[in-house]
Amino acid sequence: MYKNGFFSGKIITHWLTDQNPNRNMQLVDSYSYTDPNNNNWDAPMDSIINGASIPQALWTVVGSPYTGNYRNASVIHDVACDQAKTKEDRKKADNMFYYACLAGGCPPNQARVFYVAVRIGAWVDALITSSSDTTFDESFFKPGMETEKFKNAYLLDRFKDIGTTVYDYPDDTTPEKLDAVIDSKLPLAIDFSC
Repeated sequence: MYKNGFFSGKIITHWLTDQNPNRNMQLVDSYSYTDPNNNNWDAPMDSIINGASIPQALWTVVGSPYTGNYRNASVIHDVACDQAKTKEDRKKADNMFYYACLAGGCPPNQARVFYVAVRIGAWVDALITSSSDTTFDESFFKPGMETEKFKNAYLLDRFKDIGTTVYDYPDDTTPEKLDAVIDSKLPLAIDFSC
């Protein structure tokens, strides 16, 4: 057994340009990840992926979910998040993502930071905060632009604060240890109005 699990299959997709958000892609073939506990995480053929589990505001720091050594983990995580019915299901998907990042070749410090990003994504989802579906920031041209800028700045600030804290943690740090830091630094609610 591989220490951090392993991937099976090959990611083959096609763009779904007639859908919103226009970054949606559909899997042409099945893909899967087996985690260190021998749990299988499937991304069945025809699954829709879009990297939405990491808030788009954080992409400027971590990169697009379609590039880099966390791409494989991102595909499996997108499907797991879509299938999650409870907060606990989402948490399990995020834990899987951490180990899948390591299995995909992310250095441990990078995997820790990516884990922080998906946990912030879960936090944002829980707050029912919306983000733009495209890189074109329409809110810039509308009244109230400061609100969206504030949201993104706040997310980046939280990400930097937490990411800086966990970046140099030991390589064998578990998601549970990371959660202790994350949970202490994310408020239960926030007012994004300016």
